[in-house]
Amino acid sequence: MFSGFNPPKYDVFLSFRGEDTRNNFTSHLYAALCRSNIKTFIDGFEVGKGDEISSSLSNAIQNSSLSIIVFSENYATSSWCLKELLRILECNKTKGLVILPVFYHVSPSDIRKQMETYGEAFAKHEKSFNKMNDNFRKWRDALIEVANLSGWDLNQYDRSESEFVEKIVKDVLNRLNHKSSGDHLHGLVGIASSIERVESLLCNGMTEIRIIGIWGMGGIGKTTIARAIFNRIANQFEAVCFLANVRDDAKNGLNHLQEKLLFEILGEQNQNMNTFTLNRLHRKKILVVLDDVDDSEHLKVLIGDYLSLFGLGSRIIITSRDRQVLKNGVDEVYEVEGLNYDEALQLFSANAFKQSHPPKDYMDLSGIVISYANDNPLALKVFGCFLFGRTKLEWKSSLDKLKKCLNSEIQNMLRISYDGLDDKEKEIFLFIACFFKGEERGRVTAILDGCGLFTEIGISGTSAVESKSLDLSQISELYLSPDSFMTMPRLKLLKLYNWHKEMDFKVQLICEGLPDELRYLSWHGYPLKSLPFKFNPTHLVELEMYESNIQHLWKDTKFLGNLRRIGLFKCKQLTEVPDLSQAPNLQIMQLHSCSSLTKFPKISWNLNKLNLSYTAIEEVPASAIESLNKLVTLNIRYNTRIKNLPTSMRHLTSLRSLSLDGCSNITKFPEISGEITFLSLSETAIEEVPNSAIASLSKIVTLDICYNTRLKNLPSMRRLTSLKTLFLHGCSNLAKFPEMSDEITDLSLSETAIENVPSFVECFTNLRRLSLSHCRRLKRVSSSIFQLKLVSSLDLTGCSQLEDLPEVLENKEKLFSLYLERSALKTLPSSIVLLPQLSILVMRDCKNLESLPNSLCNLTNLSRLDLSVCSGVGKMLENVLLSSSSSCLCSLRDLILSDCNMLELPSALSCLSSLDCLSLKGNKFESLSLTLFTSLRRLDISYCERLQYLQEFPLPSHLEYLDASHCTSLETLPDTDVVSTKICGSNQCFKYYNCWKLEEKACINIQTDAQIRIQLMANNAQNGRVGVKFYFPGREIPGWINYRCKGSSLTIDLPPHWYSNKLFGFVLCIVASNESSSNRGSSIVDCKCSFIDSDNCEWQENTYLLISISEHPKWYQKSTYMLKSNSQYPKSDRESTYLFLQSYSTLSKYSFCKKARFHFSPSKDCCKVKKCGVHLVYSELEDESTESTRGAIAKEDREEEYFDSESEEINALCRSAQGRTKG
Repeated sequence: MFSGFNPPKYDVFLSFRGEDTRNNFTSHLYAALCRSNIKTFIDGFEVGKGDEISSSLSNAIQNSSLSIIVFSENYATSSWCLKELLRILECNKTKGLVILPVFYHVSPSDIRKQMETYGEAFAKHEKSFNKMNDNFRKWRDALIEVANLSGWDLNQYDRSESEFVEKIVKDVLNRLNHKSSGDHLHGLVGIASSIERVESLLCNGMTEIRIIGIWGMGGIGKTTIARAIFNRIANQFEAVCFLANVRDDAKNGLNHLQEKLLFEILGEQNQNMNTFTLNRLHRKKILVVLDDVDDSEHLKVLIGDYLSLFGLGSRIIITSRDRQVLKNGVDEVYEVEGLNYDEALQLFSANAFKQSHPPKDYMDLSGIVISYANDNPLALKVFGCFLFGRTKLEWKSSLDKLKKCLNSEIQNMLRISYDGLDDKEKEIFLFIACFFKGEERGRVTAILDGCGLFTEIGISGTSAVESKSLDLSQISELYLSPDSFMTMPRLKLLKLYNWHKEMDFKVQLICEGLPDELRYLSWHGYPLKSLPFKFNPTHLVELEMYESNIQHLWKDTKFLGNLRRIGLFKCKQLTEVPDLSQAPNLQIMQLHSCSSLTKFPKISWNLNKLNLSYTAIEEVPASAIESLNKLVTLNIRYNTRIKNLPTSMRHLTSLRSLSLDGCSNITKFPEISGEITFLSLSETAIEEVPNSAIASLSKIVTLDICYNTRLKNLPSMRRLTSLKTLFLHGCSNLAKFPEMSDEITDLSLSETAIENVPSFVECFTNLRRLSLSHCRRLKRVSSSIFQLKLVSSLDLTGCSQLEDLPEVLENKEKLFSLYLERSALKTLPSSIVLLPQLSILVMRDCKNLESLPNSLCNLTNLSRLDLSVCSGVGKMLENVLLSSSSSCLCSLRDLILSDCNMLELPSALSCLSSLDCLSLKGNKFESLSLTLFTSLRRLDISYCERLQYLQEFPLPSHLEYLDASHCTSLETLPDTDVVSTKICGSNQCFKYYNCWKLEEKACINIQTDAQIRIQLMANNAQNGRVGVKFYFPGREIPGWINYRCKGSSLTIDLPPHWYSNKLFGFVLCIVASNESSSNRGSSIVDCKCSFIDSDNCEWQENTYLLISISEHPKWYQKSTYMLKSNSQYPKSDRESTYLFLQSYSTLSKYSFCKKARFHFSPSKDCCKVKKCGVHLVYSELEDESTESTRGAIAKEDREEEYFDSESEEINALCRSAQGRTKG
């Protein structure tokens, strides 16, 4: 799955004449491309006339998929642009670079014939160059060639320039999609089927949030698959983020990964998890890849808390070597298998011979290498690169080394590559591998340079370098004698780390000194109160003492000419920092959460970043701060003792970012330099923002003053033309809509006291995001709000006094979502039809709603409509649907009508031909028919406590998800008939939780329906992991399950020839109860499967999450299939059956085994597994004689029980279904 192919670094390269279009058309085009997640290169400057284009620019062209050339009036006057054009054409011919010309106020004909300004430009060039000059001729030919290509001509477009830009972006997306449909696989071996399988699991057409895990050993190709899929589908999402190397980066703390994730998604730094940020997440369809995750806690921190906030249709892909990490957090897990022999040979040959197959005389040797690599792509690539260009003798010598390896693990086999390095290269390799994997290059270079390893120019010097690294989490006790480190006088790198602070770790440490040669000292959890008194830190480059017990470092002022970075994160006992005024190269100081630190440190003037957040510093002295004239970032968040900042801060002209969030005693707006670009004052006690203070912030880009409850007014900010983002949410006494420059792009006024949105809002022509949610005094909104061309989402959730929505006066193409939840609206304006692109309309809990306009049915792009908790809405919706004679709401896929007190389902809903998901949760139906819906895939009727009958059973084959949980009156289901032979969807789930009144016959119908669906799923399934899940009341394992027993463990004798290519997998089934009255938390039930051969050797198969049982009845989390038990039934006499189809792709390696053992283990004592069962599923039913050989022998540690064979009635149903399938 690897190759030498590298995907282009950029999607688009922009070529343009800066003086013509940089600050207008091109900047708008660049912004639009970025908004569509198209990675675009734009040059930040132009060199003088006649200069050669830079190598970086040339490389950017070469590493792009497509180039947009903006031809403007003066394009040809620049020899720079013309040379750039030649390079683009060269890459078009050699690299397949796609060219898209854009003619901006120029005619393609003028360019081809070199007329008008192009003719004048070439007349000037003619004076500088001989007409016969080769470059001169190439320029002319290049212009003619590109001007003949199909492109976009503004002069031929009769609509606005912004619409012209959007059309270009759409064209670019189409071209990139077409190009990438093959490019993402170019040079990649054995990856196409894996991409297809993972994409099928992603179910990209579904609106629910899905999480997919990619699991496999190191080097098997997980990252390659994830990256290929990411590149292939990224442009289908509003925001994307690929977090690589999470396992390594997480060792430096998760905060920066969290910040990076939010930055990539929201496009801005320093995002706080406030209401506005959360709302913005909720509105976005997001694609996130978390690569190489090894800790389930990392998943919880990075996405667990935000998962419910991601927009509809969001997708998360997680790669991991650890199945346990994935089991609790994903919908599906895809197991990456090794390459087959032909694929392995092709990949190895590509790296060893630079061709698809080995030469004939190397075929046998290549076969040996492939067998050693065990189908692992990384091993094949490393071996191939190492053996490239070597003789047969060298090949045989290397293979002899591999043959003698006692440990066949690939990691050990890869040592052969390491042995090929010379001694000095090994030295640098080991430093990076052991200490600095995943670190920033500049940081590593500084430390290694301090060790005498000059990384930029090669290695010089002869002194040996020693290093020690110890993972404290791997030991329980550590004893260090006084001279433990002094016996290593040349020690330069020392790293002791412990990422699991909760472990019981005993330390006996008497440390009188550390080697003075230390350059890098990292000791997490350092147990002593200070560094050894004999230690001289003169050579230190970096000091890290995270989460340590240290109270002070050293006493005296020392000259520390090499020190560049100090990290004392969460050193809660630290009371003072030494005088660091003699550390002239110190650039970064991290004192975050040093909660006992009360004094501002004395620091060198060269400091670049200072973090004092969550400290107890009482004052920022003017004398200390005014010398920091190179300070760029200052963070003093959540310091509750500081009351004011010195006025001398206005002299810090390098300061760009100042964070004072949570400094609840700061009452005055700080005096700061006008060079600042980011200022956060949220949750302070500021009562007033002076005119003079605001006027001085001429370069401010982001201003955050949210949750300042004392703030009542703001001065005019119309002159702050750099201000793009203004956060005022939570300023509950702010009653006046702020005056701002029309350059503003993000504005949050949620939870403020504003009473109206004035008409001048239409002046904010660049505004893209506007939040007005929970403005409980808001009574009037000007119709100008619908004239904001770039606002795609309008949130008026919780505006409980807003009774009317203004009329839409003109067509607004850009508004995609409208949130009116818990407002006081009585109806919608009929002019809502002038929002043709509206796809999401949420009116949940609008208790005053009286009617809906008939024009609603003309919203042809509306895909999600939420009218939950709106009494009488059934009749309103039926009136709307009956008013239309043509197709109505033709794109509506999701309809939410939960808790609407409906007694019956409106028959007019049958006209919703595209309806995919329907929620009728909590209504008052007594019976329900599904014949109205011909394409419904997901149905939620949970908590319909009066529902007694489902009029159709078995369920329609196109239905993939049904939640009938807590339908406590549901008694009967019609008799089962054979379902359709076609089963839609690779994952199906049907819940009849707490349906305790279901008659015995109804439960049998459910079981039979489950059996037939499982068999047909196996018959129809394509490659890829699939699943069927049924949950229903019951005390018995269904009779058609072959192997059954009491208790939680089961050992079966596998029938002769049990494995064949038609074996699909197992049905796993348990009967479980909740025997606790505490009703706390959830219990996860795992199934551990192992296979046993004739010598009683046992092979453990991977652990699979079967089910999770919780006592919170109304909480359902899709991502982990969490099933919730009603807290009113805690006793053991309430038992449910959980049935789960699991397909396996690795059973072939156990084909020689004679037995299989299954153990079902709840994670908590409150859950009791009473019975369990297992059933082998084949893709086609065997005949009865073969089936009878699969006799059931169930064994349990404590007792053994036999059950009757399958009933003839169920066998007949399966044979009937199978016959129809074959027919």
